Amino acid sequence: MRRKLVLLMGVAILAIGSSAQADFVFSGQSDEYPPLSGSISFDASNMYVQVTVTDAAIAFDEDYLAIGLDNDNDNDWTPYTDSLFVYDYYNNDGASWRIKETDDYTGSTDYVWDCPWSGSKIKQGDSGWTTGLSFTTSTSGDDLVYNATIPFEAMGVAVGDTIGLLVQARDRNVDLYGGNGRVINYWPDSDCFNKLYDPAQYDDVAIIPEPASMLLFGSAMVGSVVAAFRRRKK
Repeated sequence: MRRKLVLLMGVAILAIGSSAQADFVFSGQSDEYPPLSGSISFDASNMYVQVTVTDAAIAFDEDYLAIGLDNDNDNDWTPYTDSLFVYDYYNNDGASWRIKETDDYTGSTDYVWDCPWSGSKIKQGDSGWTTGLSFTTSTSGDDLVYNATIPFEAMGVAVGDTIGLLVQARDRNVDLYGGNGRVINYWPDSDCFNKLYDPAQYDDVAIIPEPASMLLFGSAMVGSVVAAFRRRKK
């Protein structure tokens, strides 16, 4: 038993030592317009997405941020698996979570436009809203900052999985863009008209918590093994 304990502790320490820094930054742009920029990070239970949209806080009554999630990473919409997480300022709609119920966007190369907040969305307090799922906004000068927390439970994924991910922002600013003042910025780059609905355009993101989180996870695992060993010894 003692040999097993040493082996399990060694595996835990190896997992801690070999965990990679998962935090990374990204930026996306639409033509010559001010870009969005942000970062993605993980702990043992959640994904965190932070996005800043330049000059978007000047007039943000019709702005939104949408996070597209190809949770099973099959480059297609999987009904009742893949999802959209949206914060929408239009009509003060706020945060909504939408589970895709059909794959009807896969039949068109243009992916016909559908507002990301429409369809079978749920709001905080509704049945199906996962505890810990949150979307907040703030301003930094003229910039609009979004912060999303998405529990792995909501996505049906776990540490070690790879998901498809896309971030899309709409910004309304007549002074900057002219016309109706609306422009869409996105990450990753693509020439797809409406790539929010084309998971094949998403970037692959590996769920690897940062070392500090893995240290806590590894410590808990070692503690459980030690406790089990003590119980067995008695």
